[in-house]
This record gives sequence, structure tokens and C-alpha cells, in this order.
Amino acid sequence: MDHDQAFFALPQYLQRRIDSAYSSAVKHAHAANSHRDAGTLRSSSAEPPPKRRKTSINKWPADSGGHIIDDEIPITTGGGFIREVNEVNGNSTLQTTSEILPPWIPFSSIPTALQLLDLPPDDDQVLGIFRNAASGWDNRDRIDDNLEVTQADWRAVCTILLEPRSGAGDDSIEVENQMRPGDLEEDDEYVQDLSEADLDLQSDAGADSDDNYNPRPSSASKSKTKSSRRPARTELVGSMSGGQRRTRVSRLRSDGSDFDPSDAEEEGSSSGTGRLTSRQKATCIEAFGMFFPDAKDDLRQRRLMLSDIQRVTKLLGEKLKAEEMLEMLEVFSTAPDRSMGLQDFERMMIAAKLA
Repeated sequence: MDHDQAFFALPQYLQRRIDSAYSSAVKHAHAANSHRDAGTLRSSSAEPPPKRRKTSINKWPADSGGHIIDDEIPITTGGGFIREVNEVNGNSTLQTTSEILPPWIPFSSIPTALQLLDLPPDDDQVLGIFRNAASGWDNRDRIDDNLEVTQADWRAVCTILLEPRSGAGDDSIEVENQMRPGDLEEDDEYVQDLSEADLDLQSDAGADSDDNYNPRPSSASKSKTKSSRRPARTELVGSMSGGQRRTRVSRLRSDGSDFDPSDAEEEGSSSGTGRLTSRQKATCIEAFGMFFPDAKDDLRQRRLMLSDIQRVTKLLGEKLKAEEMLEMLEVFSTAPDRSMGLQDFERMMIAAKLA
């Protein structure tokens, strides 16, 4: 069975989720590029315009002849577009066509697309597969910014990652058809219906309740772990789970190509930080708790201060300047003292593609 057959063998709701995440991530990337291009255009337009050369205007004598005015042609209809109409039993009906997905997605948008599928956006093994597929498997020296993943490769990898979740069969499809956005009930099998015009994640209602929170990983997270083993979470923030995300948080402000402070709100809204999934909540709380090993029941009331980050980075041997720590706290903190609570920490984790 080839990759296309494996993808189309999935339940239709999973096929829609995979394609919706692909399309939404591409649109988000194009919108971000347009925003950057507009900023570049505004900066270039600040330069004074070039001086125009003076041109002489010929003055016609008063007794000079005129010209013949053409008869005005009345405009009866405005311009527009041609609609394709099908004649069915004498009735005109508009023909609708399905949206054509772009043939590729930037590799830099893969973490965003994985977040929309409630998959870990920083799994080194998964990202390595996408990177190898984008570079052609033989050329691994290309820069990630120039890599592109085809839709076929995206579908093939996601089919492997999400295939264990499709065991519910027809029951899952029936449940998905009966649900409406905002009416999702708590369930271990996370069923998500992505809207093409919205990047927000639709999570179960129980995932938002602090009282009902259970740090035990969901069954969906367990099945994901079986397909690609994630490194143990024994390190903090800049080196959580090791691998390529070791310096991602520490460079949120030092590397402008990785994160722009003005995009903090956009990153938060596009990844659905207001409605975290059970997996994302478990990841964020586990990472937040590593800063407070002595905290038990009052973890949600703790505030992450500069001294906490300095203490942890020193233990891990990370080289992070105090200036960079303050800048990171300033971007994500909503408190006057620049400290981060759990909600601020979750927003940072999502924006940094760490959850």
C-alpha cells in the first residue's frame, strides 16, 4: 500500500483534519510574509521621493481650433466575473468548486501545522523526517528556511502519526458528525474539526478546567509516543528534551528570524493558547514545575522570576545573559514585576513551539 492509499484509507474526518492543518498553516505563513513585506514597504516609503523635472505647458492661442468630442457610450453594466451556472431541470444553480491546496508548505510552518493536529511541534524525530523529505534525503546541507515539504509527504507522515487514533472506526465518524464547535465533550479520543477560516484549536471542555486536570497523559498522547519516542523531559526551558530546541527559548529575542516580539499576540491566537489541549497543558505544567521542585499543591500560584531562570540555567550549564532573560520575561509577562505565571508560561511555550 503506497502513501496515497494509506492516507485515503483513514477515516474522512482525519483526512479533513490533516488537510485543514496543512492549509491553515500555509495561510498563516503567507499572512506573516505579507506582514513583513508591508513593513519593508513602509520603511522604504519613508525615503523622500525623487524630484520631478519641470515640464513646460504649451498655451494654445484663444482662437485655436478644438477637437471633436466622441459620442458618449452609456455604460449599462459594470465589470465583474463570469459565474459558472449549471442548468438542472430548468433551474440555474451555481457550481461550487473545492479549494485547491498549495503543492508545498514551508518547513518553518511544519511546527504550526503539527500544533493544529495536537501533535508535539518540537519532536526531533518527526521534524527530522520532514527535513529529510524536504531536502530530498540526499542533500541534508540545505538551510531550513529554504526547505519545502510537499503535500504528499505531509500526508504520508501525518498518516503514520495519526493512524493509531483511527481505531474507533465508524463510531468516531458518527460522534464527529453530531458535534458542533463549542459543544465538544471531554473524551480521551481528541476529535477536532478545523475551520478553514480559523486557526484556533477546538479542544475538549474538560481540558480547560483546572479542577478536572489530570497530569496523566491522554490516550492520544500515549499513541503518539508509541509511534515516535520522545526524549525524557528532565531538563528545563532552553534544554527541555534536548535536541534542536535547546536554545530556542534563549533566542526568542536574540534571533529576530526566530521570533518577533510584535508577533507574540499573533502566535498565541493562531495556536489556540486560550484553549490548550490536554497534551499541551500536561507539557506546560510539567515544564513549569521543573522550576519549582519543592512545589506540590501551589504550583499554579507560583510566579517565575528572573532568579529562578538564572538558578536553573546555571544548573544546566546554559549560557543565557541576564539581558536576554529580562527581554523574554518582558515579552510574555502580564505582571508589572515581569514575572510569569502559569498562563504566561503556557503562552511562551506555544509561541516558541515547545508544546
